[in-house]
Amino acid sequence: MNTDRFWSHVDKQGPDQCWPWSKAKNRDGYGTVRLQKRMVRTHRIAYELTYGPIPDGLCVLHQCDNPPCCNPAHLRLGTREDNAQDRAAKRRGFIAIGVTNGGAILSDHEVHTLRRMYASGKYSANKLARIFVVSRKTVQNILAGKIWKHVS
Repeated sequence: MNTDRFWSHVDKQGPDQCWPWSKAKNRDGYGTVRLQKRMVRTHRIAYELTYGPIPDGLCVLHQCDNPPCCNPAHLRLGTREDNAQDRAAKRRGFIAIGVTNGGAILSDHEVHTLRRMYASGKYSANKLARIFVVSRKTVQNILAGKIWKHVS
């Protein structure tokens, strides 16, 4: 990789600011370039050009949480576990559950009521599906704890 050519596509701003990649980005917003027939994320290249090779098994993490950023001061090494913990702590990659899921048909209260009704022994999964206007499979998944796990 030609160092001057690489940095010419980075919008270098102040030393503490993000330096975004100005060319191609993937669907997640990370800058990408083709190197030896494979796509490489530009923040990894910026890290290597500044600090040297990335040891096997390590990731280059953004402290700024800005995917196109190539500012070496914003980049650090970490494991996949470090990356996952950072993502969870900052609620990136958040998976909507329950009523926070835009496609949810039931509320937390309805799920609680459904479970209570089933536990009474008076209602079958089929009957509950008709009452709550959901599929029998949805009711079975709720009762099995596969979905709506957060509702006790």
